[in-house]
Amino acid sequence: MLITNFAGGEVAESLFGRVDLPIYQMSVRRLDNFFVIPTGGITRRSGTQRLGKLKGEARLIPFIVNNSLSFIFEVGAEYIRIWKNGNLLTNAGNPIEFLPTSDLPLYKKAQLSDIQYAQTYDSLYLVHRHYKPYVINWQGGDSFTLSSLAITGNAHKVPFEGQENYPGCVAIFNGRLILAGTTKEPQKIWASKVFEYTNFTYFDTVVSKSTQLKNPDLRVFSAKATKDSNILTSVTKDFTGIAHITDYYISGHKGIPNGTKVVSVTNDTMTLSNAVTVDKEDMVLSIHLWKNADSPTSEDYEEKEIINNVTSPAHAYSFELGSDKNDAIKWLAAAKDLIIATESSEWIMGENVTATNVQVQLHSRYGASSFQACLVGQAIVYIGSGGRSVKNYVYDYEERTYKSIDLTQAAAHLFAQSEAVDFDYTHVPVPNIFVTRKDGVVCTLLYDKNNGIAAWSKIVIGNGRIKNTVSTASVDGYDDVYFCVERQNAFYLEKLSKTAKVYLDSFSYFDADTQQGDYPGSSIYISEDDKLYELEALPDEYKDFSKKMYIGYPYESVVESLPVINDTRNEKKRIVSLLIRFLQSHLPFVSQCTQAEELPSETEPFDGVILVPVRSSFERDVFFKMRFAKPHGCTIVAVNADLA
Repeated sequence: MLITNFAGGEVAESLFGRVDLPIYQMSVRRLDNFFVIPTGGITRRSGTQRLGKLKGEARLIPFIVNNSLSFIFEVGAEYIRIWKNGNLLTNAGNPIEFLPTSDLPLYKKAQLSDIQYAQTYDSLYLVHRHYKPYVINWQGGDSFTLSSLAITGNAHKVPFEGQENYPGCVAIFNGRLILAGTTKEPQKIWASKVFEYTNFTYFDTVVSKSTQLKNPDLRVFSAKATKDSNILTSVTKDFTGIAHITDYYISGHKGIPNGTKVVSVTNDTMTLSNAVTVDKEDMVLSIHLWKNADSPTSEDYEEKEIINNVTSPAHAYSFELGSDKNDAIKWLAAAKDLIIATESSEWIMGENVTATNVQVQLHSRYGASSFQACLVGQAIVYIGSGGRSVKNYVYDYEERTYKSIDLTQAAAHLFAQSEAVDFDYTHVPVPNIFVTRKDGVVCTLLYDKNNGIAAWSKIVIGNGRIKNTVSTASVDGYDDVYFCVERQNAFYLEKLSKTAKVYLDSFSYFDADTQQGDYPGSSIYISEDDKLYELEALPDEYKDFSKKMYIGYPYESVVESLPVINDTRNEKKRIVSLLIRFLQSHLPFVSQCTQAEELPSETEPFDGVILVPVRSSFERDVFFKMRFAKPHGCTIVAVNADLA
């Protein structure tokens, strides 16, 4: 009978006894310092390699040029330094470093977690609500420049000017730089012109010239005309309100001589400068300010400029979320559409939005934390409101709608213990999401939506606390995972090792140049002799450094099962032993319930099945625990029960 193949990872105690759920035979109650294998089974994680000491507590931000060239920006309290392939960039032996100036103040320590960023090929855009938007430009090689974003726009309409008008959110979407969420306008979004990331021009002013009549006033009326009289009667319009009536000419009928002007008016009569030549009861006429109504002369015309503001689809645009809730924008994420997450909601801006067709729809009411989301595969992954959950937001092409899925539903305890504050992910060799908790533990999710895999485990670092996690592409084709680790009030850049099978945290080669004061309480592993000593207890025979040695901190890897419960449909109901299948492994200590640990006696590395008798009075269930502390690897494929 299968007890677990580990493919469900660590789950909450609320699932105890739920053998009716398929996940029960795939999960455990605790999984520390193991990774779940996509095909099932678990393997012990390697240690972390110490790459160097950070200047202080820092936010690590990746800059990925391509799969073979990546950088990490160490963004600390009022400084930015640059790492490349695990090495700090220097010039003449001094770190290459951006420091604050009067024009470019840099972030304070308490503000680092609120930085959001977006990258194009050669530019990294940084935003924070208390600072102007900044851009770090890659100049090729190891050269970078830092400057504020030189934003342009229409006169009196240039955004992001002034302390309360700096954006806190950023994304690149449909060829535009999208900025959002200022202190003054927390629900507003601005989009640049297409492929002009600093240009926030909402319209172009077009000036054209046209020839127009200087005085285009023309008024049509009718009146009674009497031959040889210069007075029109029964005038249908009252012109007494026109101050300069004598400037007007009159025309419209052949009975009015050319050049005739108005002499005076009453409310229903008009006196002309010439007598009319015909009798007509209802003569249609017009008065105007030029001599010939049918063909004004050139002196009656003038050139005029016409100014129009023209907006094309490619122009910049802005809009504000219209909501009856607190919809202060927390982050933007670009996928098929632009996902706009707020304190209480999720909004969707479609891919067809332009400056002449802005459409944004409220889609759901979940809410998010302020840590920036990112696209993992086809899903937006983000930290839920309050940091107590990790969710994804994915488009369902069958139902044609977005769905939010709680990835921590079966493992809610992980972030009830301590809130999530940071995360990043890898695609290769396996899709893993690394979520940093406030207490320094990293919760790792093996996540493959297409194959229905979502399995949690934890990284509990040896003698330290992880503050920040970041992933970059690597020259070997696999993604690298880096940590900012706090140890004894100092901070280090460490990489999760995937090639060097060294099972010490913060490890490095131990030789005569090692600064032993930077490793208080550490241990030394001599790989050739397979021996581990505390630093202070290292035998003299190794102090000549003739053998390859590593210095670092040991850590434990622990597996604890859910209650092992037999299916009552089995005829044989008593579990008599556990069958643990190992793959090329050193063996862990094994214990059951509250009994003492036992170490299986086999030649290591071992490949096969270990039978562990169940020493319990329980007839139908039992707990088991496996603990591994040796500096070696361990892969467990599955645990089965032998029934009698």
